[in-house]
Amino acid sequence: MIDDPAEALDILLEELKRQKAAGLRRVSISDEAVATLKALAGTPVAAPAPAATIKPATIASAVSRPSTPLPVAPKPAVVATTPVIADAPIFTLPAGTKAERMQALRQLVDACVETKKHLTGSHRPLLGHGSLDAKVVFVGEAPSLEEMEAGKAFAGASGELLQKILGAAAISPADYYLAPVMVWRPEPPTQYGKRPPTAREIAFNLPYLRAH
Repeated sequence: MIDDPAEALDILLEELKRQKAAGLRRVSISDEAVATLKALAGTPVAAPAPAATIKPATIASAVSRPSTPLPVAPKPAVVATTPVIADAPIFTLPAGTKAERMQALRQLVDACVETKKHLTGSHRPLLGHGSLDAKVVFVGEAPSLEEMEAGKAFAGASGELLQKILGAAAISPADYYLAPVMVWRPEPPTQYGKRPPTAREIAFNLPYLRAH
């Protein structure tokens, strides 16, 4: 039970607004509900109900029983938009040292037309980092917003935890390389949302990952 009359009236008004938005134009109100409303508004009635017995729930239940059934508004259809992705790139890195070939890969990805379509602001394609003589490569999920803004894969709390695990396992930074599965962040439904990459997105980025 709510003792504050103002709060009780607010509840009633919100309920009436909800029913009006649903298309209702007429409601049936009992004599008890009318008397309760007058008591809440401070209007004298023939037999005023004590303040302790005023129950906003009674008002809500009275107005929630319309004379005609409430129309059920259909839910808007959710249309999933899947980005159109080009075919996977075909390329061969030039001969040279590992560092020179990695630089060639960077230039290739930076110039990729498809990749540019999925970058926002000052973001650059996200490549991996670590030792080019690594014995093991750790492949992470699609880049997060934090990683894109940092320009580094495995940035943030999860990356820090991985570094601690590798350190505890006595795995030297000279022995591993960290790379994201994609070079761009999958466009989410909202600015700060997140979604997994599609199979098409993974397939497009796979040649770049293999080149790492």
